[in-house]
Amino acid sequence: MKNIFLLIALTLLICSFCTQDGVSWMVTFCNKELLVATREDQNKNIVPVNPADLDKPGKYFTLSYWEMNTINRKNAWKRSIITFDESNNQLIKKDNSAINLSTNELKNLFNKIKKIKLFAFFIPSDPSQAAFVRIRRLHLCTFELK
Repeated sequence: MKNIFLLIALTLLICSFCTQDGVSWMVTFCNKELLVATREDQNKNIVPVNPADLDKPGKYFTLSYWEMNTINRKNAWKRSIITFDESNNQLIKKDNSAINLSTNELKNLFNKIKKIKLFAFFIPSDPSQAAFVRIRRLHLCTFELK
């Protein structure tokens, strides 16, 4: 367990040096990194999902999003991660910087669709500021059934 924690901490440290705008995200499954990214790229940030992995009960695909240098602004923004299907229909929303999708949830979704897109949304916590902000979604990754 300590080795896994050290591996994740080292990965985050490396990502913090490689990123220009101070953001990074990672997708894991069963403590295995499937994707580490620092830039939005719908062609590269694809996570292939093996159907056999969906038959593992009690396991989760986890997407974690980090922003560097947010100590002063941490509570100034509401962060959400939202999943969409290929037709831009919202599937699951988590008001957090991380999302855990169980194999059972994904299996049910993949029975209907073949791609699940994950996006991050940010909006100011202050309602008066939020009224004037145009929300842009940041594509984090796409889960594709193999």
